[in-house]
Amino acid sequence: MAALALIAAKSLAGTSSPAPSRQLEAVHETVVDKHISDLMPLFLADELNQEWNHRLASQRIVPPLSRRETHSVYQTYNLPWPLLPRDLLVNCKRDIDKRGAHVIQTCHSLEHPDAPITPSHVRLLITRSTFELYSLPGDKTRLRLSLQIPQHAAKGMPKWIVDFVQRTSLRDTTTTFLAAIDRLQLPPHPSYVGWRRKGRKWDGFGGASFASSLELEAGGISWWGCVFATLLALSVARGGLNARSWRIRLRLLAPGAGVKRMLILVGLPL
Repeated sequence: MAALALIAAKSLAGTSSPAPSRQLEAVHETVVDKHISDLMPLFLADELNQEWNHRLASQRIVPPLSRRETHSVYQTYNLPWPLLPRDLLVNCKRDIDKRGAHVIQTCHSLEHPDAPITPSHVRLLITRSTFELYSLPGDKTRLRLSLQIPQHAAKGMPKWIVDFVQRTSLRDTTTTFLAAIDRLQLPPHPSYVGWRRKGRKWDGFGGASFASSLELEAGGISWWGCVFATLLALSVARGGLNARSWRIRLRLLAPGAGVKRMLILVGLPL
C-alpha cells in the first residue's frame, strides 16, 4: 500500500478543506491459511514495525487536538542518496466486530502543529486506507487492503509507474506481512483464538493484550511499513524526471532482484 500512497507526496499546507477530487484507488483481496489469532500479534505491534519496514527511521505518537479526536502516528523514512527522507502523519481507527469476527483499520492523512511539513522531508499523503481481516471457518483469514490517493497528487508520474503500483503494491504488502509472521513465529493473540472456532469463546482483552490493543486503537500503523513502499513509488517529483533519470534512480536503489518491485517506490522526489 505504501507505494500507491507515495505517489501522493504533496504538501498539505492550505488544504484543510480541499475541494473534492478524483481518487486513484487500489484494492487487493486474498484468503490465507492462517487463523486470525496468528496474524493479530504483528498487526497490533508498533514496536515490530521494522521487522517488515527496514526503511523506517523513527516513529512517535502525536497527541489529539481535542477530546473527541484520537492520537495520530508520525513516521520518518530514510532513503538512499540523493533522495530526500520521507515522512508520514496518519490518524487510524480500528473497529473490532466480535460477532462478525472481523477487524477493520482505517487510516487517513491529516495536519497537526506537532508534526508540521518541513523542507527536509517529502510528506506522503493518502485520502483513505483500510486493512481488513475476516476470520473464516477452517482456520483461514480473508485479507482485504485498499488505498486511495488524490489523482492530482500523481501528476507528472510516468503512467507505467502508476499502473505498476496499482497492480502490485497491495499484493506485495500482504506478502511482506505474511513473511514476517512466518519468520517471527509470535504466539497467537489470546483475544482472537476463539474466533470461528467451535468450543472456544472470545475472552475479550485481558492483561498485556488489552494494553497493546489500546495503545494502537487510535493510531495503529504497523502495516504501514509496506504501505510506505507503495507511496514512495508515486511521490511527486520536484522539477520533473525524464526516462533516463528514472532508470538511473532505479539502478541506484536496486540492491537485488528480490526487492526490485519495491525500488520503484523510492525513486522519486529529490
